[in-house]
Amino acid sequence: MLIISPNDKGGQLFSPPPVLTDITYPYTPVQWNARFCLSMPAVHTLSFGITEPVHFDEIRGIFPTSIPLTLEDQEIMHNLKRRELDDKYASYEGYDLQGDPSGINIPDILRLRKMWKCYEMKEFAQ
Repeated sequence: MLIISPNDKGGQLFSPPPVLTDITYPYTPVQWNARFCLSMPAVHTLSFGITEPVHFDEIRGIFPTSIPLTLEDQEIMHNLKRRELDDKYASYEGYDLQGDPSGINIPDILRLRKMWKCYEMKEFAQ
């Protein structure tokens, strides 16, 4: 499986909020996202959408990846999930409201809300 631009469309991770940088340490959010995506056996290719030379620096910390995730990677995943558990609305995805007559993509709005509230990714959510 090829995943196209998981770092840009997945959250503008080349310019992450400080809270996300802290959670994914010692990796950058781009590095963590790539390691997470590549830990899934079906994923074999990621595109990065590199637009600046400094973005190449992000690639260095991705490898080696591990299937399953390393203990360090699992701890990062746990810390990400814990932020979602702290928000009582983050678990509701709204799929039961798909096809709402308003035409609003409610699941996507709720996904963006979660990114904003749980990870302070307000600019991406807007």
